[in-house]
Amino acid sequence: MRLHAISLTVIALMGASVLADEGMWTFDNLPYEQLKARYNFTPDKAWVNHVQRAAVSLGGCSASFISKNGLVMTNHHCIAGCLQQISSPAKNYLADGFLARKPEQELLCPTTEVSQLEQITDVTASMQGATKGLEGEAFQSAQNALTAKLTSDCQGDNKATVRCSVVTLYQGGQYHLYRYHRYSDVRLVWAPEDAAPNFGGDPDNFNFPRYGLDSAMLRAYENGKPAVVTDFFPFSPAGAKADELVFTAGTPGRTSRLLTVSQLETLRDVASINSIKRGYEFRGALTQFRKLGTEQARIAYND
Repeated sequence: MRLHAISLTVIALMGASVLADEGMWTFDNLPYEQLKARYNFTPDKAWVNHVQRAAVSLGGCSASFISKNGLVMTNHHCIAGCLQQISSPAKNYLADGFLARKPEQELLCPTTEVSQLEQITDVTASMQGATKGLEGEAFQSAQNALTAKLTSDCQGDNKATVRCSVVTLYQGGQYHLYRYHRYSDVRLVWAPEDAAPNFGGDPDNFNFPRYGLDSAMLRAYENGKPAVVTDFFPFSPAGAKADELVFTAGTPGRTSRLLTVSQLETLRDVASINSIKRGYEFRGALTQFRKLGTEQARIAYND
């Protein structure tokens, strides 16, 4: 199931431990009966809409509005590209970090966008109708043509502020059209020096609890001013309480849980092997490029 969109996971905090329940849901498909039976909680439409609008996407990363004036919190590695773009031989923001003490000091991230999910439309019937009876290249061509039309019609004349995409769910079992409000003026507010979020390296990255400061803050702007948003997640100084029900909203890339055994075997025996080979070649090229000088080493670091 490919989820290039925002989904919701439920976590129950039980004392000192964290227990994550089975399930990852899109906002239009929450398990209301299960939530009511297990937690005695039924989210209403206003709650769902609030969480949907406050949880935003940043490229392929999860992020959240955390203030009414467009402040956005995300992971440090999600803005590493921005840090590289605004760095120079004289100032390495990736290595040294950055802090804007006032709005005028915030730095534009040239290619970074924040997307706020506004609407979900089920287009499964249209997609299945356009591709019915087709296979191979003909199927793909028909799918691409309808996708282009749906996204173009969705955006209309508002391409500067609206982004639309067709999301494939459940290995093609469903197709949804997602309409986002697009913030293309995004500026860096704070990022720690690279040693802080990468503390512990990959061994710590895949463990819990983790002690790396993998966090950063941006601000979304509209018409040259900080964006005014009505839905955001304010910080809670006290944090979550024991036995408290907690939901997490984010932008997971995908899950492979619905793959067949044959698909998994192909990944293991073909796709993964080819990826490893390409990775070795790419690493070798970067290693040689780094040796050309300090600036080359800085550029290669994020790649």
